[in-house]
Order: sequence, then structure tokens, then C-alpha cells
Amino acid sequence: MNNTIIEILIDNSGSMGYMKGGGEDENKYLIDGQTRMTLIKQLLIDEILPTIDYTSKVCIRTFRIAITKENNNIVQKDIEVPIIYDGVFNNKLIEEAISKLTDPPMGGTPISAALDKSFENLKNYPQYDRKIILLTDGEENGGGDYVSTANKIENLTGIKCKIFIIGLALTEKSIKAAKEIASGGFYNIKSKSFERNEIKQVMAPIKTAVLKDSVQNITQSKIVNQPLQENKATENVVKDKIKEVAIETQKATTNSLNKLENKIKEYVSLGEDLLDEFSSLKENIRINSLIESNSIDSTTLTIDEEYSESIRQRSETFLYKILCEKYGRDKVNWLNEEKESYKPYDFELLDDKDNVCHYIDCKGTAGTKPTFYLTNKEWEFFIKNSSFYQVYRVFNLDSNSNYYWIENLLNYLMTGKVVPYLTKPEILKENRVFLTLID
Repeated sequence: MNNTIIEILIDNSGSMGYMKGGGEDENKYLIDGQTRMTLIKQLLIDEILPTIDYTSKVCIRTFRIAITKENNNIVQKDIEVPIIYDGVFNNKLIEEAISKLTDPPMGGTPISAALDKSFENLKNYPQYDRKIILLTDGEENGGGDYVSTANKIENLTGIKCKIFIIGLALTEKSIKAAKEIASGGFYNIKSKSFERNEIKQVMAPIKTAVLKDSVQNITQSKIVNQPLQENKATENVVKDKIKEVAIETQKATTNSLNKLENKIKEYVSLGEDLLDEFSSLKENIRINSLIESNSIDSTTLTIDEEYSESIRQRSETFLYKILCEKYGRDKVNWLNEEKESYKPYDFELLDDKDNVCHYIDCKGTAGTKPTFYLTNKEWEFFIKNSSFYQVYRVFNLDSNSNYYWIENLLNYLMTGKVVPYLTKPEILKENRVFLTLID
């Protein structure tokens, strides 16, 4: 067992509890519904004790300014720095002592008084590896000179004693005050950092600093009544702990990164959904505007699928009669007569040997709109079969239907009778090639 002694000082002021009776400050200092004392106890048991289990002696004190009131008037203030554990390191007994701590009532923060008690104890162990770990969520308000007391500790005779401070959601003013006396290091845990992986990462520097301080004291100082081989054994134990802290910190960091990555993915997915919803709403506004101005047609934008399907059926039925009269029923193959074929054209014309000689696409409209479109598949098919590809634009399906025959679409495009652009405002759907009759 190494000749190491550690003093642990626990802030027991009112802000560590619920601040019952504290007026506007009541429940002000809760973090995720828990008191700061609850979180400090968790921190000590899960992080601090496993780190310092190589020590020979541990002394744990709480500190507070107890307030006595009569008729809502303060009549007395008492500084209390009781010991809740003092003896050899025994994890079970120490955990029991820490677990018994309760959320404190209203009270102040006498840091200098607590440090002074540690000073009086630690001066009796000049040849020990010694240090103070102070846990607080505030700053000195007991009237003491904490800087002067910290200087006394720093100038103790014998092996140098350092003060390590763990702050819990400290204010900027409190952080500045803590840094003045934290000779071993200051580490502030922000209120949002009480997730396990984040705690591991935040606590890693102070745990490493405490362990490295012990290694330095063991290797550079002559520990009284401690054989060389025992010093070396303890040094190796502490060095192994430093490695363990590094490994668990790396794991915690990896877990946090994975968690953050998943959260980013969720936000990105949510952002994409919101963007889609926004785009859809924007499109609906444009559609409504075009409907009001009579600039929209179901053959170029499917607003009502049933209406659009009705136009397809009626226009193809009309054109089938025209083609049968023109070429004979046995020379016309209507691909969608019974059900939608989903081919890039609607009719096939057969030659005398019953081979397909032309492909015909039917484009219908209830009005006289000259614009129609080819889907991406229709366009690709047209490009590959341009010499045999025809289009019939059927007009006025709701009244006296007629049609316009585009005998060779490629030729009509090359001569300007059909142009690949819009002549009026229109909603552009994806995977569409818009064409407009000019002739």
C-alpha cells in the first residue's frame, strides 16, 4: 500500500440541493431534474474512487455555512466542516459514507474553512504523497481568504501538496476564483455533460493529473518508511491506471462520436423531410396560382390522377378509331386497350407482313393546349427509333375532338414545327421533356 493521503472536500451549500425555501432560487440549480449533490455522489463513486484506490489514507469532509433564522431573519451563521470518512482506503466503507449524503438545505460555501481543515491534517504527513480534491458548484462566500489558505497548503513542509478542483457548472466569476488556487488543475463540468461518455471524457484530464502527480511524488521524493521495491510497485500500479484512463477515454470518445454521428444523420434526415415538405408547399402555391390564371393543364401536370387517367383513356379510344379507319383494324395494335402496358408508346402500326413499322404515342388534352411532354423513357425510345416514331396530339376531348399528326417527331423538331420549350408558365415535373406545337 502506498503512503498516499488524499483529502476530498465536498461542497454542501444550498445550491447543491433543492434550495427549499429559497424563493426564486428554489429548484434553480437542478440539472436534468437531479440535484448537484446527487450528481457529485455519482461522480465520486463512479470516477474518483476507482482512480485513487491505490492510496493508503483518505479523509472526506463536507463544508457549508449553516443558517439559522427567526421570523425570516438570519440570527446565526455557523461554519460546518464535518468529516464523513477518515481512514485507510476501503471502497465499500467510503461508498457507504458518500451514499448517506443528503441534499442540503440553504447555506453558504466556506471554501477557505474547508481548505484550512485539510491543511491542519496534511501538515502531519510531510513525507506522504498528498493532495486535495475539491468539488464545488460555487465560490467562497464565508468571509475567508481562500487564496491565503491555498498558499499555506502550497508551502507545506515536505512533499509538495497540490489542490485539484472539480467545478460543477461554475459561472465565469467562480471559474476565475477556482483557477487562482487550483495548483494541480481545474476542471469544470458543464451542466450538459452528465451523460456517461461525456463524463468519462471530461474527467479524464483531472484523473490523469492526479495519477501523474502521484507518480512524480513517488519517483522524485523519498517516501518515509516505504521500501524501494514497494515504491516501484506502486508506481507501476499508478502508471497502469493512467493507461486505463486513456483507453476508457478513447472508448468514451468513440461512443460519443458515434452518438453524435447518428444524431447528425437524424437531423439531416429531418432537414431533408422539412425541405421536401417546404418544396411541396411551395409547389402547391404555384399550382394554385396557375390554376387561378388558367395556365395549367393536366396533361403536363398530374394534379388529379383519376382525371388524367380519364384523359388518357378517352384520347386513346378516340385515336384508335381514327387509326382503324385510316389503316384497318388488323394493322393497329392498341397496347393499352385492356390495361396500361407501361411501354414508351401507345400503338403499333403493322406492315403487310405483320411486322411493326411505326410506333405511335397519343398525347391528349381536354382543351387546345399546344404543349405536351415525353417522359424520360419515351424520350429515350424516341431517340433510338426516331425514324419510326409518331405523335398524335388529340384536342378538345370534352367537346368536338380533333387531332394533330406529327408524322416524324425528329423532322418536326429539326424544322421548328415542334420546339423543346414552353411558351407559357408551367409546372416542370421531373423526368419530363416538354415540347410545344408551333405549326
